[in-house]
Amino acid sequence: MLVAYVAMAGNATLIKKIGGPVNTRIHGYLMSSAAAIALFGWYVIYTNKDMYGKPHNTTVHAWCGIICLVGYASIGPFAYFALSPDWGFLRTNQTVRAGHKYGGRVLTALAWVTCLLGWMTMQADPLQRALFGLPLLPLAYYCLL
Repeated sequence: MLVAYVAMAGNATLIKKIGGPVNTRIHGYLMSSAAAIALFGWYVIYTNKDMYGKPHNTTVHAWCGIICLVGYASIGPFAYFALSPDWGFLRTNQTVRAGHKYGGRVLTALAWVTCLLGWMTMQADPLQRALFGLPLLPLAYYCLL
């Protein structure tokens, strides 16, 4: 999940900020790959919980993760058909583009918070928590604003 949401989605956002149709396509490919990796990660976590008889979706981290998974799985196909630089039927609609831009940023921010919540669950040491969480602040400035 960290690779998908922090590394891939963060880089996809930065590449999109460069502009141009080629970078828009790369952005789409990276975000689609991030969504696929996140869905695979969810599958692994879900099946492992089943194997060990643990309950599902009992934490804020789990519910935020579900929102992120559904959001990424929804926004990607819509953007592919509606906002493709070559043939998207809404590619010139500035309202839809802005909605995609800011909705994607909100989803990515929520994904990063969800990753932080998961990391905090696994790491009891406050220093290790800080070493993971603090670098996300400057990254959020560059990627999400």
